[in-house]
Amino acid sequence: MDLHPCACGEYRFDRNSTLVEHGRGVISVYEGACENCAAVRRFEIRLPDEQPPAAGGVVYGGDEPSTIIDPGQFLHVADDHAAQAPRSLDGLDEREQRWARRDVQVALACVREVLKYIPAGEDRVPETAFISAEGRAGYEREPERLSRARLDSARDAYLELLASYGA
Repeated sequence: MDLHPCACGEYRFDRNSTLVEHGRGVISVYEGACENCAAVRRFEIRLPDEQPPAAGGVVYGGDEPSTIIDPGQFLHVADDHAAQAPRSLDGLDEREQRWARRDVQVALACVREVLKYIPAGEDRVPETAFISAEGRAGYEREPERLSRARLDSARDAYLELLASYGA
């Protein structure tokens, strides 16, 4: 939702969520007013039939890659959250520690999502997986980041950082 701005250009909106039965499944509806122009913003996201366990505290979707967010957008979110995470929790109060853990958990979940885009037997995310201008630009800038080896390395680094946090 934070990747899709309002028509006025603002990304932020105070949102509420509800679960709604839809056909044979469930959708999560997020709705709220834009912080800039007060326009109502609404997102409907189909939930997978079975929610995977929240390993690392945050999980997105099921076993299949997202059809809403592309791998470049997931990497962008991972980078933003990882950049905010300190290397140590020393000197942080409880609230700051929770936010630090959450930042690393989000970065980890995003990298795990990117890995879902790699087809079986392949070693990288295919160029065809990029459906947004932002995602495609990231791919064109640094295609090597989309290799399984680089993504596995990033995932492992986030897991190590969480372990060092005692999470």
